[in-house]
Amino acid sequence: MYTAHFGLRELPFSITPDTSFFFGSPHSQEALNTLLVAARNGEGFIKITG
Repeated sequence: MYTAHFGLRELPFSITPDTSFFFGSPHSQEALNTLLVAARNGEGFIKITG
């Protein structure tokens, strides 16, 4: 498969997210904080992907 061609040790994509590849940044922490505040205050929020 393409793992050998590109020299990968494991498949790069899966159905479920692999948290070992998570990269925390100030921007992602700010987004998480915003969601947590909204949830604590009973506010709604939406998910946008793309």
